[in-house]
Amino acid sequence: MSTNELKRPAEKYFEGTASEQEKQQLHQWYDTTNDGWVEVVNTSSPEDEEEIKQRIFKNLQKRIQQEKEMQPVREADFFKTDLITSCFCCGYFTCGLLYLPIG
Repeated sequence: MSTNELKRPAEKYFEGTASEQEKQQLHQWYDTTNDGWVEVVNTSSPEDEEEIKQRIFKNLQKRIQQEKEMQPVREADFFKTDLITSCFCCGYFTCGLLYLPIG
């Protein structure tokens, strides 16, 4: 299969609109093109595949835990605060008006 023949199915694949047949065609082309090929990734410290998987997994777990610890502020919390503040202000001014000297 030529590069021109792969262009449209590849575009559809990345758009998420490729049919199962087009996906299979692309996977088959990739598997035959890269048969026996080993990808080499240079890192600052030598790691094997299992160590890389473990590092990625630990980083994902840490990220998930950090997101759980961050509590988003909800609109309801702002509403409660505004309501309490409004009640306090009304009460304060009402008490002030009741004890205002007349005269």
